[in-house]
Amino acid sequence: NIAGSVIKVTGKDEEMSLEEGILADFRVETDKYDREVLFYLVDELSEEAGECIYKDAGKRIFQDRMRTIRYIGAVEKSLEGAYLRISRTENKSNVEVRREAVRGKITAKVVLNSLETEHFIIRAHGFILHASFVLYNGKAILFTAPSGTGKSTQAELWRVTKGAKIINGDRAVVKKCPEGFEAWGIPFAGSSGIAEQGHFPLSAIVYLAQAERTSISRMPAKLAFRCVWEGISINTWDAEDVALASNTALELISQVPVYFLPCTPDESAVQTLEFMLRREK
Repeated sequence: NIAGSVIKVTGKDEEMSLEEGILADFRVETDKYDREVLFYLVDELSEEAGECIYKDAGKRIFQDRMRTIRYIGAVEKSLEGAYLRISRTENKSNVEVRREAVRGKITAKVVLNSLETEHFIIRAHGFILHASFVLYNGKAILFTAPSGTGKSTQAELWRVTKGAKIINGDRAVVKKCPEGFEAWGIPFAGSSGIAEQGHFPLSAIVYLAQAERTSISRMPAKLAFRCVWEGISINTWDAEDVALASNTALELISQVPVYFLPCTPDESAVQTLEFMLRREK
């Protein structure tokens, strides 16, 4: 169960190696599911089909009338470096995994790389945001910023000084729900290794910057949108995904405060943000 979407993962027992770990907290026992992803170990990936609509060093995307086909690997110059081929229709994906590249086992990491999670979450009125996700007083606070700015540092400060719980050290799903916007845990953890299940009302998004003194302000809508948008995981080649994510982000910033927090890496940042949250409660 990823952000409320239940995915059935199917493969041969002897080929699957979904060790306990990052996926364990997200597993559910149910006969009902939203889509199915079937895995096959193959010696060679099937050939391309349809029109190539996007390529970079790590992936190449083809589109035909019925499906989207994604190759993942070193594919900028040719498909010889690909180790995954994902053929997706609306509710089902067939995933070919090159046997030699994974040493004969389909691991949890391979599964996660095959789910195209960013696409399906956007279609469910949400998006994945690069952010450290903490839970405080029953509500989520998301710290977002370019890599190396201090997202993990701020999350740890909240854990140590306020007893907040870190749900994810690197990413969160932001999703429009019946009661308003919520933050959901997701099984992608980055270098932090922290990725727990759970979803909570979203109290604030905080855009960080390093500074010699700590201060805080609520961002105007245009700037808030730009800062949120830069942290969203999105398939830029998919015009419908871009439009849907943009609409969701615009609705988000009209309902949830986005703060700018230039700060020092100490408790003053925690105190300043907490004061602002209490004042605008």
